[in-house]
Amino acid sequence: MIGANPIHDLMLSWVGYEQLYLDLADCLAVSPLGKLTIERAMNVWRGRITVWGGMPSPLLEARVSDVEFDAHLSRLAQAAEAGGFILGISDQAMPASLWSRLGAMGRFGGR
Repeated sequence: MIGANPIHDLMLSWVGYEQLYLDLADCLAVSPLGKLTIERAMNVWRGRITVWGGMPSPLLEARVSDVEFDAHLSRLAQAAEAGGFILGISDQAMPASLWSRLGAMGRFGGR
């Protein structure tokens, strides 16, 4: 969604995704929290920028179905297969976050 993160949108208006000169994209907020998908970030930045984040905190809450959470975690695992990815919560774990989903994130590397 455009406009959800003004700083992110401003960065993109300067140089675009492909031309960012960073070593690490920290706390990366991806779809459905922002307009950037994890697949796009990994395809464009692989080998240049390590991605850290990828899990929007709303997906850790009970209001999101297990199916939707599992599908997102699977997309992250697929995008991360070639390396350059550190799973993290895009913003922060909120009080409504489910421990079972935090546990699933902890087992991510052992998939």
